Amino acid sequence: MTSQIEKTFSTGRSYSDYEVLLAVRSRPPLPVGLVSTALTDAGGDPTGVILTIRDQSHVRDLKERMRRSDRLAAIGLIAAGIAHEIKNPLVASAVRPSS
Repeated sequence: MTSQIEKTFSTGRSYSDYEVLLAVRSRPPLPVGLVSTALTDAGGDPTGVILTIRDQSHVRDLKERMRRSDRLAAIGLIAAGIAHEIKNPLVASAVRPSS
């Protein structure tokens, strides 16, 4: 987090979508998204940095649920294909020549 603030201050540019784990007492680390914006004076020289911290734990949970859902959908497709093949097996039928 400190490196992003220093980078923003030294370059005068804004940075966003930077994710880090924030250490919280008596809790597991909290995933957060950082957005840093440089504050400049009238001459355009950096005078400070605004740092916005957003809780990303819900976004991470949603991504994990989507991954799990995709895996279950793929397993369902495989199971449906296997069930179809058991019910209607692929058979090479011999073609009889007509007399």
